[in-house]
Amino acid sequence: MIGAMKFKCKTDEEAKTLLTLYILHTLRKKPKSGYEILSEIKMKTDGKWVPSKGTLYPLLKKLEREQFIAPQSVGKRSKKVFTLTQKGEQFLIEFKKMKNEALRKFTAIRKLIHEVVGEDEIAGRIGQIWELAITLAPKNRRKTLQILDECIAGLEGGEK
Repeated sequence: MIGAMKFKCKTDEEAKTLLTLYILHTLRKKPKSGYEILSEIKMKTDGKWVPSKGTLYPLLKKLEREQFIAPQSVGKRSKKVFTLTQKGEQFLIEFKKMKNEALRKFTAIRKLIHEVVGEDEIAGRIGQIWELAITLAPKNRRKTLQILDECIAGLEGGEK
């Protein structure tokens, strides 16, 4: 299915993989039309990434053909509202189980990028915090969240 299980990122294929995951994720919350999905992405990314209709609609058709989503209703001008199927739900559950591996890959790539482009002290420390938080958080979740909340409050100049 569109390489989503690989979670690889290479130009247009990267966008389709992310878009596939986002479609399934957002339909898990509530049924939506393609237009609503595009509008939601535009809003959440402050307009910095808006997939084209030529990318989204063929992908919706493919996901429907593969039974990951299904049309819930067809409105005016053949506007389809999609819902997540049981197969789509199961796919998301399986993908989320791979979260830790994806986070480890992201961390490794981040290190490589910072080695190539250089890393200032703040970015380096944020990277260290990221690594520690994702590896230690399951054991010390409450303490990790407390420390991060204190850090955020300190940076904002307020008290928590």
